[in-house]
Amino acid sequence: MEKLLLYAYRGLFVLAGLGVALSLAEGAAGLAGRSLIGHEYSAGRLLEISALLMVFVIGLQLRHLRR
Repeated sequence: MEKLLLYAYRGLFVLAGLGVALSLAEGAAGLAGRSLIGHEYSAGRLLEISALLMVFVIGLQLRHLRR
């Protein structure tokens, strides 16, 4: 069970990192007048979602360290 949680933490951390990378790419594409994901989410909104996910992952890690 412990290994499964460790993989879940790492997976969520990778997803948050990919969200940051996607938001940076979307921002750069927006400067060129294009969109990578079709204007559903702006680069700022993608960054907010990834930051929220990152805060959640950090909270889980701190909870794990406290035990």
